Amino acid sequence: MTATRRAYAASSETPSERTRNDIHKLLTKNGATHFGYLNSPDEDTVGFEMEGRRIKLVLPLPSREDDRVIYTDSGRFMRTPKEQVKAYEQLIRSRWRALYLVIKAKIEAVALGISTFEDEFLSGTVLPNQQTVSEYLQPQIARVYMTGKMPDASAALNAGQEERPESVEAEFVETTT
Repeated sequence: MTATRRAYAASSETPSERTRNDIHKLLTKNGATHFGYLNSPDEDTVGFEMEGRRIKLVLPLPSREDDRVIYTDSGRFMRTPKEQVKAYEQLIRSRWRALYLVIKAKIEAVALGISTFEDEFLSGTVLPNQQTVSEYLQPQIARVYMTGKMPDASAALNAGQEERPESVEAEFVETTT
């Protein structure tokens, strides 16, 4: 029998709003010139500008129908509606704390010379077409693995234009504290 892994900050009592403020402070302290976040039912998004780049980090949110919300930790009993709200909010807090940890680790790795800013934040770098590098490259990487062939370099620079997801069209609203 395998043990189930407990989520990072699974018992965090730090409100998500405070963690967002902590992220804002961390980024600002380390040179970010702009910061904002977007909220939707399925995901929260943190955006900032740093090192001359616009970065977008997406935090997927759990579903309210998730078994971890509906059932107790043992999975044997259904939670009351009030307990489900508490469980859902706990999952959100845990995810926000994990995002804070990821950002902090990336910034620390850059500060210590273990990595570069570009390497740490490349996938979330927003391109002029509003796609992130990850959104732009994932279809191309999938094709390379399917075909076993590298694309022509000039074609690779123009590929992915037609696959732009609608969800990346929103602009960040700058917030201040």
